[in-house]
Amino acid sequence: MTLISILISTYDRKQYIERAVTSLLDQNTDRQNFEIVVVKGFLDESIDKFLDLNNVKRIFLHEKSLGKKIAQGVIECKGEFICFLDDDDEFEPNKIQRLWDIINKDPDADFIHDSILRIGEDGSVLDPRNSGTQFSDFSLYPDTRDYSVLSKFLRYRGDWYLSTMCIRKSVIELILKELQETNQSLDKFIFFAALNHGKKIMMISDRLTRYRLHQSTTTYIGSESDFITKREIFFRNTVQVFDNIEKLSRDFPGNSLAKCMVLQHRINLYSISKENEAKVSIGEFLKYLRCLRIARSRYQMIWIAAFVLRKISAGLSRHVYYLFFKISFGRAISN
Repeated sequence: MTLISILISTYDRKQYIERAVTSLLDQNTDRQNFEIVVVKGFLDESIDKFLDLNNVKRIFLHEKSLGKKIAQGVIECKGEFICFLDDDDEFEPNKIQRLWDIINKDPDADFIHDSILRIGEDGSVLDPRNSGTQFSDFSLYPDTRDYSVLSKFLRYRGDWYLSTMCIRKSVIELILKELQETNQSLDKFIFFAALNHGKKIMMISDRLTRYRLHQSTTTYIGSESDFITKREIFFRNTVQVFDNIEKLSRDFPGNSLAKCMVLQHRINLYSISKENEAKVSIGEFLKYLRCLRIARSRYQMIWIAAFVLRKISAGLSRHVYYLFFKISFGRAISN
């Protein structure tokens, strides 16, 4: 039967890692069904003792790059499937059993994305009634180029949240070298690996991942100018990530979507940048509008509005973006 590896990676953040591991130790399935692998960039006597006592494989890698840590962890994992867990997130007690059942019943399943249960910094549930949009489980067979189902994946953020992703090891190994060279948007990178090389990718409605929202990791802390500066750096890096994804997707099912994503993130950058080098032309914007034939989601309307607003005023566009992000995060915390 299939062994699942749970891969946790962290550089220097210590405060949540024992909670993350404990959520795995509290799973309602046999420990023989899964292994726990932690890649971390620090040594801590108490934490290391905790990991050793609970038979957790720990790998020390003093490397800031998240891509390099995950790539090294993938190499060390023995499971046929690898599920990722950010060090500040947790799994619900039935998550591994649910995934294990799917994997062993469906040999074509190469990627499984579950749904999130938002929690606060103290672990309390923020949205117990699941006020967000609900859906039934569905699957995509990438070779069919079924853009209606692909749109549904994007609508329900099937390319977001690393901790909700579980992928067949043989699939992610195909992009391991490239994975080592990226340090952000790892969830997008892994989603495209599944889209390009997987037989069947699945989205399940079960809220199996406890996704922690906390202000210590958000980028709007500080002044508006500091926030914009950080986001501009982030978007420049993201454009580079998607340039790489687009190259990796050539001649594969994700090719058209990858091209659209490059345009989308260039619009993101343009909307908050004052630099002419980040400019998106009207012709490029029209190409992005044609992307609506490939995949549609409500989030694309935001980028369309952002482009129009940027054409009116760079200063206004930057200010509106800051307010939008701050209000959206505030609502997420308070719901």
